[in-house]
Amino acid sequence: MENDILRTLGSPSIIINDVNNIWIYLVSIKKENIFEDDDVMHQSIMRYEFDNNGKLLSKEFLDKDNFTHVAFSTDKTEMASDSFGLADQIYESFTRGQ
Repeated sequence: MENDILRTLGSPSIIINDVNNIWIYLVSIKKENIFEDDDVMHQSIMRYEFDNNGKLLSKEFLDKDNFTHVAFSTDKTEMASDSFGLADQIYESFTRGQ
């Protein structure tokens, strides 16, 4: 079954091999505009999960009607110090994700 999907859809966008073999296809169709931002005409996610023998265990199709919405905060972090020099900025950029 794994080979059938590979022949039909091509290489997946993402492969996850932690527990089972999971293939994720990200599909996005846009209308390109010259003087404005592109219009997204269609977006979807197809998820296929296989066992170690390549047999399909589950499949899932998500589109705009069942995507999970993520809310981002616009709050800003306040700095206690008035001086934030170049060395501080470099240190901040390397340690931000830790």
